[in-house]
Amino acid sequence: MVTATQMRPNRAATHPAAWEPRPAPPINVGGLERFFSLLGGGALAGYGLSRGSPGGVCLALLGGALVYRDVTGHCSVYHALDIRTTDDPRGPSASIAAGRGVKVEKVFIIDRPREEL
Repeated sequence: MVTATQMRPNRAATHPAAWEPRPAPPINVGGLERFFSLLGGGALAGYGLSRGSPGGVCLALLGGALVYRDVTGHCSVYHALDIRTTDDPRGPSASIAAGRGVKVEKVFIIDRPREEL
């Protein structure tokens, strides 16, 4: 799995050294689908390159996009349509999806009976 961060330019600076890291896109493609993306993308890229024509180059680029989808686990089309084929982040008793709630780090006790509250 690739965990390197992507780079995007800082709006205030135009020099490449001023680029700042951007977090990787969220994983929204499941394991089996990623495997078939790699398999199909590799075959499509190989077939496209073997044709040696402009159409073959287009097929190779499409195959490369499928390989990229496997390596990153992210599909921009799925992201735009809000589709996830990964395991559901919510368990059977959860009411808030993972990453959507807040984490409580402090607890305090109210020393009063329930009726007084």
